[in-house]
Amino acid sequence: MRFARANLDSVDLTPDKLATAGAISVRTLNRMFGGLGTTPMRWVWSQRLEASRTSLAQGQVTSVTEAAFAHGFSELAHFSRSFKKAFGVTPHEILRK
Repeated sequence: MRFARANLDSVDLTPDKLATAGAISVRTLNRMFGGLGTTPMRWVWSQRLEASRTSLAQGQVTSVTEAAFAHGFSELAHFSRSFKKAFGVTPHEILRK
């Protein structure tokens, strides 16, 4: 989890990379996250969304695009849809506050 948090900006963050960083197998990684009721990539996505929300709310970024790309999202439309689904508001609304 520390490795993932430190590398949220990497679009290449995959279960294989997470497992390698933790010196465990992908199967073990999946079991560990299963114990938390999620998958490794769902957890990464939620961390990315929360980090982008925080950066938008605290004025650490000046645009939605900057927030998305700074936290590992590569497609702006998908980021905006996921953000609204997770938080009930668009990233633009958070940025404007």
